[in-house]
Amino acid sequence: MKNLNEARQYRRAKRMSVALLAPVPEEHLLSGQETLRESGKVAFGSKNWELFNTLGGLLKGGECDVLLYASDASRPLNPPTATWSARFVGFTVAVNGARAGSGNLNRAISGISA
Repeated sequence: MKNLNEARQYRRAKRMSVALLAPVPEEHLLSGQETLRESGKVAFGSKNWELFNTLGGLLKGGECDVLLYASDASRPLNPPTATWSARFVGFTVAVNGARAGSGNLNRAISGISA
């Protein structure tokens, strides 16, 4: 790169798309459909707070697509295959399993479909 402006233009032109690939137990995916119908969103828990901090930094408050595959499926696919999709809209840190503080995270999904 010849100068800083050229480097910035190159980075803007080469923006990467971000998506999340996540394993979720099949029972939670199935019950999540009912929760989605009732409340309009679903939150799945995770202990992978580092991943969500990184994702939050990349998205800068934005959203991204999510591909989900059923872990612990009643009829597993081999190889594991993303058979559900959703939209990641953010996360909150949880305290003792309830939202806000300890290290468990709830990732909010705005919709899931098989």
